[in-house]
Amino acid sequence: MKEHYKNMTVKEALQVILNDTKHYGTSLNYAINYVKAASCMEEGSEELRIQCLYILTNLEHWTIKQNPLARDVKAALKRGAKKRYVNTVAGV
Repeated sequence: MKEHYKNMTVKEALQVILNDTKHYGTSLNYAINYVKAASCMEEGSEELRIQCLYILTNLEHWTIKQNPLARDVKAALKRGAKKRYVNTVAGV
């Protein structure tokens, strides 16, 4: 079962953060608004890639002590932040 989490998608990682309501007021204080915004973004978009960077910056104090999946979530967000996407909007 642990193996599944090593291949967590960005959207799955966002859901783990959203489900960790216990830490909204502490270690997830600033990240949660970025996560809520990212949850509405298209998987694989450049917009989501940039949002992953904002989220990662605000997860510094969220560790496996707060959530055993924190390491896997951060790894998924890092993978999402590294991917470069081609803008498919016409004229760009």
